[in-house]
Amino acid sequence: MNSIQLIFWQLFQLFLFFLLMALLAKLKLLPVILYLIGVNTIFPEWVASQPLAYYGIMILCLLYPAAYWLLKYRQHRQREAAATAELLAKARPLYGPDGYYRYPPKADSRTGSADSGTSPPSEP
Repeated sequence: MNSIQLIFWQLFQLFLFFLLMALLAKLKLLPVILYLIGVNTIFPEWVASQPLAYYGIMILCLLYPAAYWLLKYRQHRQREAAATAELLAKARPLYGPDGYYRYPPKADSRTGSADSGTSPPSEP
């Protein structure tokens, strides 16, 4: 591998690293990954001697993205329900006195079919 290929390979690896960091930040999982990597790298003796604290802190770090995404999903469902209620409040019925099809369809003499029926019947 010559020097130019090596430079491109390292740039590609750097791009993948930043892409992974951006993805983890968007998913709110970056604190968990930084905690796992940092603690296992800097304090491996503490991890071995205190597994309850290590896993407890990891679970607390995992609760943050779980709560974030659950609240985001709940807000989405609330907005969807509000939009549905608003749409139903403004909608006109299809049939009935105020509906789109309040008049029966009349037959077309040329084609023999009925039209949409949205216009009032003609008076003879």
